[in-house]
Amino acid sequence: SFFRPCYRFKEAVALAPLPLPPSLSRKKMLRPWGRAAAGGLELSGRFIRRMASSMTAVVVSSDKKQLVLQDGLPLPSMRPDHVLPRVRYTAVNRADLMQKKGLYPPPPGVTDILGLEASGEIVEVGSEVKGFRRGDQVMALLPGGGYAQYCSVHEGSILPVPRGLSLQQAAAIPEVFLTAYQLLFLQSSVRP
Repeated sequence: SFFRPCYRFKEAVALAPLPLPPSLSRKKMLRPWGRAAAGGLELSGRFIRRMASSMTAVVVSSDKKQLVLQDGLPLPSMRPDHVLPRVRYTAVNRADLMQKKGLYPPPPGVTDILGLEASGEIVEVGSEVKGFRRGDQVMALLPGGGYAQYCSVHEGSILPVPRGLSLQQAAAIPEVFLTAYQLLFLQSSVRP
């Protein structure tokens, strides 16, 4: 299938049961508490998830010969017009393979972590972001960073995952599918 080259990251957060008071509904709980600034807690259903202070990512080894899993990397910095999705799936692109070989450098100021597209759930929303909130499932077109557990992305580069599409399928849409669609139907005017 077209969506097969997607990879899943294991979640690296601790889960602790939280008893629900009968007067609180799930909807009421998610909004007012959200992520506590001091404790870094994100409420999700009946569990409190402790936001990671660091993350794991797939990075290129110093000799550019292999990809390695590296722990303890800092979380991406947030800007007011960015969201921070927890990456669930990413896709492998030709540009990633070229960057691994040192033939396609990332743009200036962009992380050297590979990954031009990803899908996941938003865990943090910048103060100027409109139209997205914590918990939204999104797919993102990235300048890099999709091979990490978290990536900071401008709100203009994310789309909600359409109903009926899995996060795994959505991971291959922003770069691979939309590039092919643009070239075939918008640039070349191919008709079915």
